Amino acid sequence: MSKLAITVLLTGTLSSTISQAFPGLPKVGEEILEARQYPEASCPDFTGLWQGHCRHEKEALDEERTLEIKQTGCNAIKIDGQDLPIGGIARQSRVDQVEERTVETTFDWNAERTQGLIVENGSGRSLGQADHWTSGADGVLELKNGQLVTASGFHFKRIQNGKVKITGNTYNCRFAKK
Repeated sequence: MSKLAITVLLTGTLSSTISQAFPGLPKVGEEILEARQYPEASCPDFTGLWQGHCRHEKEALDEERTLEIKQTGCNAIKIDGQDLPIGGIARQSRVDQVEERTVETTFDWNAERTQGLIVENGSGRSLGQADHWTSGADGVLELKNGQLVTASGFHFKRIQNGKVKITGNTYNCRFAKK
C-alpha cells in the first residue's frame, strides 16, 4: 500500500458538509494527510453535474440541490470543488478573529466497492467567548438506476455559557445527471 501526502490550502466557507448533498459544517483550510491507493478495478463513477432534491427528516423540507462531482478512477474524488483522497483523511483548519475550527473528513469505499462512504468530524470555539462546538456527519453515495442517491446523518453539540444544546437531522437526496 502506497501513501500519498498532499498539502493544499483552501479558504472560504461552505454552507454544507462536503457538498450540497451533505448539509452541515463549513469548509475551511484543507490539509490532506494520507491516502490509500486502490488498484484500478471496478468502482462506481460518480462524475457528473447532478440536480435533484434532498429531504430533511425532522423539518419535512424538500430542497432542490445541484452537485458537481469529478472522480479520477477509484483513488480521488472532488465534490463541489473539495478534493478528497479516497481512502485518506482531509484535515481542514482555520483560525480568524472570530473562531478557530478543525474538521477531518474521510472518503472510502464499502467492502463491495459499490458505495462511497463519507465521515466528517469537527470541533471549534469562538474566540473570547465561552462557546465551543463539536459535530459529526456520516454519509453514503451510490448509483441506483442511473441516479445518484445519498443518505446522511448530522449532529451538532454546542456548549455556550454553561449550557449544552444538541441538534441533529438526517438527509436523503436523489439526483439525476444534468
